[in-house]
Amino acid sequence: MPPGSTPPLVLRYSASTVPILQLSMGSNTLSEQQLFDISAQFFRTELATVQGAMIPWPYGGKQRQIMVDLERRS
Repeated sequence: MPPGSTPPLVLRYSASTVPILQLSMGSNTLSEQQLFDISAQFFRTELATVQGAMIPWPYGGKQRQIMVDLERRS
C-alpha cells in the first residue's frame, strides 16, 4: 500500500449467518402510489432501526410528484 493510504477493511462472514428479508406488498383497494408511500414511510423507517440493516428504496409502485408553477413579478 502507498504511504498515507488507509488499510483495507476485511470482514469475515458466512452467507448462512447474514439475515435477509424480502417484503412484497399488494392490495385490491390501495393504489400503487399509496403502497409505495406506506413501504417508504412506514416499513422502511421501521426496518432502518435494525442494527446493521441496509435498506434500499422500494422498487415498483408510483412515487409522488409535486409540480409548482411560480409566477415571478418583476
